Amino acid sequence: MQEIILELSLVIALSIIIGLGSSMVGISGGAFKTPMLIIIFGLSAQFSTAISLFSALFLAIPSSIQYYKREKNSISITIGLIIPVFSVPGSIVGVIVKSMIADDFLLKIIFGVSLLPIAILMMLTKRKENGTDSHCDITEYDHKNNKPLQWSIFAIGSFVAGLAAGLLGLGGGTVAVPLMCIVLGMPMLMAAATSVFAMIFTAAAGTIVNYAVITQTGDLFSFFYYSLAIGIGMIIGAQIGPKYACKIDGVFLRRIFGAILVFPLIHMMNVGQQLLDPSGTNFAIATLGDFIVWLLIILPHACIWLYWSLKKRTQSTPEITTEVSLIK
Repeated sequence: MQEIILELSLVIALSIIIGLGSSMVGISGGAFKTPMLIIIFGLSAQFSTAISLFSALFLAIPSSIQYYKREKNSISITIGLIIPVFSVPGSIVGVIVKSMIADDFLLKIIFGVSLLPIAILMMLTKRKENGTDSHCDITEYDHKNNKPLQWSIFAIGSFVAGLAAGLLGLGGGTVAVPLMCIVLGMPMLMAAATSVFAMIFTAAAGTIVNYAVITQTGDLFSFFYYSLAIGIGMIIGAQIGPKYACKIDGVFLRRIFGAILVFPLIHMMNVGQQLLDPSGTNFAIATLGDFIVWLLIILPHACIWLYWSLKKRTQSTPEITTEVSLIK
């Protein structure tokens, strides 16, 4: 009984942290929940992705309510309803494809390889050239200004987001948020809010199909146990995240999220083990290998952040000097 309470407390605590950060940037947290379930709690990749997708509802619904209750409604209802038109079919296809993959390690490789580029893109988030990074101003955006080509790319991307949701246990936000920001030119705050709203439909559709698969394999108790435990933490995090979405440096948050995400992906794919412990007999040595690979990926990005920061300071210094001279 004591072990169950400790495990439950750990799941909820980790889920609060995941939910807090995820609700700020508009993702479901599946990129963190799935590795957590596999690495810490020893669940299979098939089972973990199903739990991760279901628990996304516990983040999406309360986060959407919080964003909707804001003084300026951050959710683009129109785009939030367009996304599921393409993401829901993608989610169903993703779950079906996942059920056809018999090799659990193969699914881990697919998960890791698919999300590693997203983690790198998050780390390469760049600040605005005008010197400001406020993603809270949504008054200038109008989706009617987007062209047919942009909508076509957006439709294809939304299907891919749904595919990732069903196959990898994501809510689709890791694809949808960059898609809205880059393709549709949407401000970060609105993209995050719209993403969690659309996530409700994508996660619900994928969960229904997942449930049909799980009832055939059994173990429904574990499915609901971990889903509800994660859900409790996600609900708490989802109540807090949207309130502070405008108060925390969004660029820094995305970079840190990307940097943290890289490690569990490396560990899940057994990269460190293949590097230092091919026989798989020493967990500590294998983890050290993961850490070394993680550093090799993170350090170049840290140097890029430093370069960008120094470049920005150098560019801003002459402007300050000029202003001082004019005052004199």
